[in-house]
Amino acid sequence: MKRDTGKYLIISLAIILVILAATYYFYNFYVFYRARICISNEVKDSELPCSGDGECLDILKKSFSGEFERLEELPDFLDEKVEEALDSAVFCNRTCMVRRVYGLGLSDVEEVEACKENEKEVVYELRGKESLKFLDYLRETGRI
Repeated sequence: MKRDTGKYLIISLAIILVILAATYYFYNFYVFYRARICISNEVKDSELPCSGDGECLDILKKSFSGEFERLEELPDFLDEKVEEALDSAVFCNRTCMVRRVYGLGLSDVEEVEACKENEKEVVYELRGKESLKFLDYLRETGRI
């Protein structure tokens, strides 16, 4: 009888250990979704005079405040990737130039499998930790 109890205890502990290891792996390492932003080579001239890339970004943030407010509502863990995409998309060449940006729900294209050749690609991998934060964001904004 005591041997059976010991076996059940060892099996139970092994199962609990496996569940804990799987939970840790899926929370920290497993990629549930890859969010992709593509920065096209198509450039539009905003005709706004500038002296540097940072100034262009500031000018555009003021001019298109509604669109940038939408980006600022995104969860904090996406900030770095959004900034990387903006830095690549906006530059100064006597006037502010803006490259076409798509993917990640930023335009009519919701999901992008891959960017076209010669386009810059910014990829963010959503792991379990970020997925839970993103789920909270979707709930807060009433999207689910």
